[in-house]
Amino acid sequence: MPHGDRLPNDPETRIREATEAVAPLLIDSRRDIPTHPELAFQETRTAGNVLAALSRLGLRPRTGAGRNTSRRTAAISFLIGFVGLSISCSAAAVGATEALLERSLIVDGRTRSYVVYMPPQGPHERLPIVMVLHGQGGSGAQVLAQGHWQRAAARNHFALVAPDGVLEYPDRAPSFAGNRRSWNAGPASGAPAERQGINDVGFLRDTLDQVEQAFSIDRTRIYVTGFSNGAAMAFRVAAELPGRFAAVAPVANALLVPVSPMGVRTSLLLIWGTADPLNPIAGGEVRRTDTSYFRPSAERSLLAWGQALGCTGKVSSEALSPQVMRQRLDNCPARSEAQLVTIVGLGHQWPGGETHLSFIAGRGTDALNATEFILAFFSRHRLTDSR
Repeated sequence: MPHGDRLPNDPETRIREATEAVAPLLIDSRRDIPTHPELAFQETRTAGNVLAALSRLGLRPRTGAGRNTSRRTAAISFLIGFVGLSISCSAAAVGATEALLERSLIVDGRTRSYVVYMPPQGPHERLPIVMVLHGQGGSGAQVLAQGHWQRAAARNHFALVAPDGVLEYPDRAPSFAGNRRSWNAGPASGAPAERQGINDVGFLRDTLDQVEQAFSIDRTRIYVTGFSNGAAMAFRVAAELPGRFAAVAPVANALLVPVSPMGVRTSLLLIWGTADPLNPIAGGEVRRTDTSYFRPSAERSLLAWGQALGCTGKVSSEALSPQVMRQRLDNCPARSEAQLVTIVGLGHQWPGGETHLSFIAGRGTDALNATEFILAFFSRHRLTDSR
């Protein structure tokens, strides 16, 4: 992009061209970067050049800091804030054409919020519903845009509910750089909500209760999915609300809490990229700023869930395409399933969805449309009995 050009209005193009302009000026310190999309850059090389590059694009940082603010901090804060704003604009553009209903409730003295999408339905029809959980730094509307969920839900006749994680500083406005939403997904999540001890399982339970009261929902076909920090939260809420979800589909994070043997079984579809630099598929030590956490691997998460389901067979493997592999546990009872789908070369991105900050989070892919794949998986499962 020529230095004299201004950024276009299209959000996706703004994200791509701004990051391409600044990417060469950033140090690759991926091991120290928190979970996407709440990226907190650790260092920059020649931060003055970053600011200069942004200035040539017609962009000016608004850090609100005084004279002591470092050029490094200004450059980083602006880039993160700009990309966050672009993602929010993209989500708003989707919401403008496919209306989302905004709702709120009080949990433990906090006002919590969520959005709902309801496709047209018959007067006596009960719809299946998917709870979609955003990554750290995102929001309910943002994650729906990221995975193109509303279009897929309309085609497949699913309702959607997308809650918002709690802000790190509830008395301040949301900020992509300094006041992120997150989930208390359990130990080793590295999220502000975990440090605050937020009762997110209770919030998600109450959200479902409220949605079931307000809309015509099939209680035997309730599902949960999520990305990154939201994936670990999806694991947790499915483990700790037994009998509530017919299936769970985390993308790009592990099971961080114990899971007990299941009476009413919740099937598992876990999706992960082999080149994820932020939440490595092999697990192990993951650094978040100045703290390290141990994360289970994707395979360990699969086996732990399969044991809770009562699967007694071995792991079988098959290639769905040259880039997509599936492992599944054999001999699972009552038509339940536990499977892991891996995508070769995929970074920390939603497969088949919007790709953001690929120079930090790794590349995206169209080898699998995760949203459609998840909905097809969910369609095969329902609870054997309702609450």
